[in-house]
Amino acid sequence: MKNLYQIFNFGMKNLISKFCYLFLFFHFSEQIIAQRLSYGISAGVHVSNINIQPLDLAYDPFIFNLKPQNGYHIGVYRRIGLGLIYFEPQCWFTYLNQPLNISNRLDVDSTFQVPLDLSHIDFPVEFGLKIGPLTALYAPVFSIPIFDISQPSNWSNQFGIGLKLFRFQFSLRYQSPFDIRFSDISLDNLETNYRAQASKIIVSIFMKI
Repeated sequence: MKNLYQIFNFGMKNLISKFCYLFLFFHFSEQIIAQRLSYGISAGVHVSNINIQPLDLAYDPFIFNLKPQNGYHIGVYRRIGLGLIYFEPQCWFTYLNQPLNISNRLDVDSTFQVPLDLSHIDFPVEFGLKIGPLTALYAPVFSIPIFDISQPSNWSNQFGIGLKLFRFQFSLRYQSPFDIRFSDISLDNLETNYRAQASKIIVSIFMKI
C-alpha cells in the first residue's frame, strides 16, 4: 500500500512539474511572439504623375495639360519582426482625383476635361531591412478601384526608405506606374485611343498602437 502511495505521489509530482514546464514554455513563447508582432495605423500624402501615350503613334491630335495631383491615404498595418528583417501587410484607402485637361492641337482654345477618379483600396505587402532606426523597404501592391469600377485592378511596386522614432515610423516611397483606363477621347470630330499610367511619390507616417 505504501508503495502504491509513493508511486502515486511521484506520478502527481511529475505531472505537476510537466504542467509547470508547459505553462512557462507557452508563457514565454507568447511573450516572445508578442514582442515580434505589432500593429498600428498609418496616413500619408501622395503626389501622382500621369504619362499618356497614343495607341496610334502616327495619330495624336490632342494636347494633354498634365500637372502633378495630390492625394492621401489612411490605413492599418500588421508587422512581424524577425530581427533585422520584417514583414508588414497593410491595407490603405487611397483617395486620388486627377482630371485631364485636353485641347485640340489645331485649336488650343477648344478644350475639355476628362475626370479620373483613381481612388483605390490598396494592399501593400511590405518587406523591409532594419538597421538601427533606418529601414529599406519593398512592397508589391494590389489595388482595387472603389468609385470608378471601369478602372482595372492593378499590381504595382513600391520602393522606399524609412526612419523609426519611438512609436512612429516615417517613410518615403516611390510607387511604380499602374494602368489607367478611360473612354475614347473625342473632340471636334477627332477621336483616338490612349494608354495612360500613373506613378506616385508617397510620404507616410505609421503609429504603433
